[in-house]
Amino acid sequence: MRSYGPLDATTLGALALAVTLSVVVRRIGLSARRRKVLEGDARADDLAELTGLTLADLQDAFGPPGIDQVWRRVTLADIHAARTKQARLFVGGGLDALSLAGALLPYLVAHGFAQLGLVFAALIQAAAWLGTGSRGR
Repeated sequence: MRSYGPLDATTLGALALAVTLSVVVRRIGLSARRRKVLEGDARADDLAELTGLTLADLQDAFGPPGIDQVWRRVTLADIHAARTKQARLFVGGGLDALSLAGALLPYLVAHGFAQLGLVFAALIQAAAWLGTGSRGR
């Protein structure tokens, strides 16, 4: 990879690898949370990350949990209906696909704007890690 911008090839490679690993780890984590919902073992952290709701708002959306703090009757359709705009962005997968495209762009196009796309992809992933997860603790 040739560098045509302010970042050298090593930095570009490391940043592209970090973005790619971030997307893979986030997708695996979200898949595990969805599987817990399908199995009827959804906890507050799982629902908060999948919906974008605060922990205090989960009871308003899904009712009270069981005695063991597990929501057994919540379905993926219920979660989809209760998602916030932020969760639609970060959990839906569109921004992860955009991040992967940004990570691959410097390998395909030798231009300074490709580096900008990679930096933008890294910022998207940082926002996704900071913007999702349990809130209200």
